[in-house]
Amino acid sequence: MSETQGTTSGGTATPTVPPPPPRLTGNTAGDLQVLAGWLWDFYRSAILQGFFLNVQNQGQAGGGDDPPPNLPDPAATNLAQAQQTANDAYLLAQAAATDANRIDGWFTGSLTISGGTTTATHTFTDAQKPPSVNYIVLAAAQTFSGTPTIASFPVIRITKNAADFVLEINSAPGSGNSVTFDFLFVRNI
Repeated sequence: MSETQGTTSGGTATPTVPPPPPRLTGNTAGDLQVLAGWLWDFYRSAILQGFFLNVQNQGQAGGGDDPPPNLPDPAATNLAQAQQTANDAYLLAQAAATDANRIDGWFTGSLTISGGTTTATHTFTDAQKPPSVNYIVLAAAQTFSGTPTIASFPVIRITKNAADFVLEINSAPGSGNSVTFDFLFVRNI
């Protein structure tokens, strides 16, 4: 488990500080994989685990008790200026909420592989459909049921097609067992 992930006694992930960006080497193929892995770790910590949404983490996330700069002086402000400031703040908050809830071309989901099978397929919706097979899929085992074999957890291949992608593991979980994988699909690269 990386230093950016924590677990509770029940085994669920707790929000922790998002990882710092990786050092790039100039090797495009290797750097792309490292960067994609970092994006997944950052997304999981910041969005899925809610690090930035957790009030206890606001000091670590760049928040704090310092007042924002350029606040209007209440003694020198009239009603029209106060209303305009409130209107501007409202518009900025709406724009920020829209941006915070949308990352174009990024989709998440989960796939479960059970019993004697070694593959699972995610079929794209119309909104997810990529323009080509030049997209990225990151997947990691998150939960399991029963006692699947250890070789059921690592993903060995992701076959990318125009209409879907297929996640493949090395060994089937076995009768009555399953492994669920969370995935991050990045369409726009």
